Amino acid sequence: MNERQDGQNMRDWCARSLEFWKRFDDSMLTAQMWITMLDEDVQRELTRAPQPQTLSEAMEMAVRFAGILSREKEHETDKERGRKRADRRNPTLTEQTATRKRKRQRSSTGPSFSKIRRHRRQRPEGPR
Repeated sequence: MNERQDGQNMRDWCARSLEFWKRFDDSMLTAQMWITMLDEDVQRELTRAPQPQTLSEAMEMAVRFAGILSREKEHETDKERGRKRADRRNPTLTEQTATRKRKRQRSSTGPSFSKIRRHRRQRPEGPR
């Protein structure tokens, strides 16, 4: 149960932990008990929001808040680096990796029309 609960792993983690919790008697299990297992930042956000009544509501809220928090953390690190959101997809010179030019894929439909015309011109003209 003590795994990382960040970003994309949060939904998987929530689903697995809910399956585990569902095996217990319902009287023992509450959404509030499940929330205590979450990351502290996610717990803080969940306690600010209207309290979930069911475990599935708690799971959806936890996933939503974890996504929001991971985007905020990513934005903060961009600010620290002096980058803007628009630059996120454009790596700096130190972050660039070597790229190779891809070869064009040949069409499965056959040669292009320009190749057909060129091929016809090269045929020797014979008696018809």
